[in-house]
Amino acid sequence: MNRRNKRLNWDDYEWVKEHCAACSEVGAEVGSQTDLKQDGIEFPGAIVFGVTSNMAEIEDKTIVDGRFISPDEVTRSALVCVLGETSKTSSFPKLSRLARR
Repeated sequence: MNRRNKRLNWDDYEWVKEHCAACSEVGAEVGSQTDLKQDGIEFPGAIVFGVTSNMAEIEDKTIVDGRFISPDEVTRSALVCVLGETSKTSSFPKLSRLARR
């Protein structure tokens, strides 16, 4: 009850998105630290974020390969992800080598 920054939920995001006339963009992001494992390669303490599809523009991210998450994927809670360069090269070394050719 004494938190300065209250936890917001999806309904709060939707309300701000609908009612903030002064906002050019409204997005949401939640993050957590977890241990990941892919094909025997471990990533202890990986930071994972869930985001709305417009966060790439809000945070001015550059996508080098592939694409960012679509609005439809957010709406239907699709199991998709965007990897950082370190995660990409560690998890998929063969694909990373092919992409550099």
